[in-house]
Amino acid sequence: MEQFDAEQIDRRFDATAARRDFRQGWYALIGFGIVLLLMQSWGEGDSGRPSVLGILLSWCVVFGLLASGWLRAKRQRQARQNITRAWEQVQLEQWAEAEEMLDAAMRRPIQSDSDRGQAFMLLATLAERHGRYDQAAHIYERLLIERIGDGYQLQQAQLAIANAKLRNEELTDAVTLLNHLEKITMPRALAAVYALIRLYQQVFMGHNEDAVAELSERRSLFRRFLSTKAGYAYGLLAAALHRLGRHDEAAQYWLDATTLIPAQKLVAEYGALVVPCECYPAMEHPQ
Repeated sequence: MEQFDAEQIDRRFDATAARRDFRQGWYALIGFGIVLLLMQSWGEGDSGRPSVLGILLSWCVVFGLLASGWLRAKRQRQARQNITRAWEQVQLEQWAEAEEMLDAAMRRPIQSDSDRGQAFMLLATLAERHGRYDQAAHIYERLLIERIGDGYQLQQAQLAIANAKLRNEELTDAVTLLNHLEKITMPRALAAVYALIRLYQQVFMGHNEDAVAELSERRSLFRRFLSTKAGYAYGLLAAALHRLGRHDEAAQYWLDATTLIPAQKLVAEYGALVVPCECYPAMEHPQ
């Protein structure tokens, strides 16, 4: 993945592109099969019986169509299984296994837009894992331009590209995207993701008063929809509160953050959390 560049990403888009002419070809083969079946009514000589050749050709076409459909369906099921397994490995942070499953899934065309969208979202996640936010942004941009994925996935991609640009320090583009997304109605789960990205932007750019505005409402949103990832939000809030001199609150938020996520993992994800890590006690996690 570390050597994965934009050209290789584009090749994966090409390799997984659905075959749009598949249905037309399928219908043509079905029509051909029907024609051959009709040959059974053509007699040879005076017997009026179907020709043996006509019967054999007809059934060969029928069985060929069935076999082709079965193989295609099997390949798509296997691709979906590999994508699902890759997603499961990402949740467990088993990155090498996730890459392996994803590579297997993306060697052939993926007919389902939803499956293809999920595969590339996972690929972008792996790029981010290696700190390659430029590659991740490239993937998200292609998903959005080509409308690959369902509506929910496309909204996820919009949020993700804003985050990737922010992490890549393309601040003008990131803030513009966030301002645009602020006006869009989205499910509460995605609204929580948006709020986390906006919080990071505010902390990163030193807008600490904005970061802690509506503190209780933000905390409730994070707690309800981000699960353990709410720890990242609590850590960022601790950093903003520390800068504002609200040390007791900062200490409590840092303790809450480290209850959900180990301190070293928080710092690895967000460099802004080094200071609260050094200043406040953390919850100890068993090794």
